[in-house]
Order: sequence, then structure tokens, then C-alpha cells
Amino acid sequence: MEKGKENVIVLVYNNTGEMRKYSGTTLIDDGATCWFADPRSVTFEHEDIFENDTLVLPASSKTIVGAIDDSGTVKAVQYDNITDEKKEIIIDTGFEPDDHNNPTFLYLPDHRIMVFWSKHTSEEYWYYRVTQEPDNLTTLGEEKCVSVEGYGDFTYPSPFYMSDAPDSFFICWRGVNWHPTIAKYSLPNENDNIVCEKEPTQIVQTIGQRPYVKYESNGKDKIYFTFITAHPDNNYPNWVYYSEIDINTFDLYNIEGDILCEGENLPLGKDEQINTSSDYGSLTVDNPDNKRDWVWDIAVDKDGSIVILFTQISNDKSQHDYYYAK
Repeated sequence: MEKGKENVIVLVYNNTGEMRKYSGTTLIDDGATCWFADPRSVTFEHEDIFENDTLVLPASSKTIVGAIDDSGTVKAVQYDNITDEKKEIIIDTGFEPDDHNNPTFLYLPDHRIMVFWSKHTSEEYWYYRVTQEPDNLTTLGEEKCVSVEGYGDFTYPSPFYMSDAPDSFFICWRGVNWHPTIAKYSLPNENDNIVCEKEPTQIVQTIGQRPYVKYESNGKDKIYFTFITAHPDNNYPNWVYYSEIDINTFDLYNIEGDILCEGENLPLGKDEQINTSSDYGSLTVDNPDNKRDWVWDIAVDKDGSIVILFTQISNDKSQHDYYYAK
């Protein structure tokens, strides 16, 4: 992709060697993201909203893309899908020029936008800002800082709004013991302040130093997640696992709906750390004996099925094979 051009052409080769062309628009000339903090971009849209026959919020369709640039500036671009207007917003400055520090976004039920970011596992804090107007990232309010002192450093924020908890939101990150962690907070009030409603809780404990996790949700009561036991440089071979957490109880379930661990007993694996030599059949997605597995993404398809994208890399890193599990 040619950098700095408004109209770009991406050349893609399929598995038969056939070349295809896709055109697009560059939104950020200088910026990077890491794929373990999500969502790194969001599109939100709605029709005209009326109350008592009075228009209170006009129709909107916008896409927001976040990044951090090589000067350590956390930023985003807001693209209006109706008017083609593009606006760049500075979220914070003075961070390390590190792709782990990219921002993530949460579209709130009142149509405001909440932005999350943090440093790369070097502070027991995370940061957020909330727009003062609906559907408009250019109206961000003041920066707020949330302490998670005592629960480890913070990186990779992944926020969720769930209909079973309409006055709250949930956030997942790499925290306690460098492992996947979840907490529940109140929605921001009129002064953009939030309250912790359920303290940070480690979800699983693996044999590895730092599991890598991707999250998704059904928007109602379950957060789905897929993870590897550790960075492949530290744990080889590396298996892919899947589980889901009930946000009402923090109970963990497998794909068949069988309970794996009650919320009060988390993390799963605290007595026998999850590893590639134990029998975790109800969690296992892929179990190679000579590959470096990496999770790339998790999503729910149009039929409601869970889909996990992952790659297998040879130990000498010369061969990369891509798979999905459904």
C-alpha cells in the first residue's frame, strides 16, 4: 500500500496465485495499532431519532479509526460515511511510540463515544475520554485516569456494553499476573466519572507468562474469548483455547454450555495451570505438536456461530499457515 495517498490500491493474491485489486482511502498517514486491543475501529449508524415527533438526533453514519504515531501521539480519524468528511482528533500525547498504546472505542447507549488507552504494561492505570455530544468524536471531554493498583499493570483495553447490565460497561485487559482480566464499571455520568462495580478479576491462569487473548460478545450476557497459553517464544508448542464468560455471574463456560468454573473460584487453572500437556478438551480449539499457534481474531457470523481466526507458524518462522475454526 502506498503511504500518504488518498486513493490507494491493495494487491491481494489468493491461494492459486491469482491477483486481485481492492481500492480504498487512506485515513491515517502515520499510525500503528496492535491487534490485541479492540475495537481499534468502529462504524456506528442510525436513522433520525425522534421524541414526541421532535427530531432529537439526526441520522448519522460514521467510522472511527484509532492509532498511535511515531511521536507517541494517541489519535483517531472520524470519517463521515454520508458526507465523506474526514477529521483527525488528538486523544493524548507523550506516550511511547508503541503500537500497544493504540486507542479503543465504545459506543454508549446515549450515542456518546468513550475512548480507552493505556501505556504498554508499565502503569497500573488506564485512561479514557467521553464525547460531550453524540456521534461526534471531535467533542471529547477531559482526560480521566483510572487506577487498577494492586491488580497488575494495564495494557490492551477491550470494552463492552451489554444489554443485561444496561447501566454499566465491562472492560477486559492484560492485568492480574499478566493474564486476562475483567472488571465492571458504571456508565459515565454527566461529569464523565465512572465507578468500579466489580473489581478486576483474573479470568484464567496458564502455564505461560503472558497469554494472548481476543474477545467478542453477543451484546447481551456473554463475552467470548480465545487465547493461547503464552507468547510462542516462551511456550512451544502453543495451543489455541476458547471459553466464554457470563457477565452476570463471571462464571466460565465451554462451547457446549457446560460450566468450567464459577465466578467466585476464578481464575480457571489456578490449581492446575492451563498448558499443552493437560487435558483441557472442553477448551481446546487447536493442539499442534510442532507449531507456534497465534490467535488473530474472533467474531460471530451471520448464523450466530463463533468463528476464530488463527495462524500456525513453523518454529523457524519460515512458514505461516492460516486457519479458521467455526
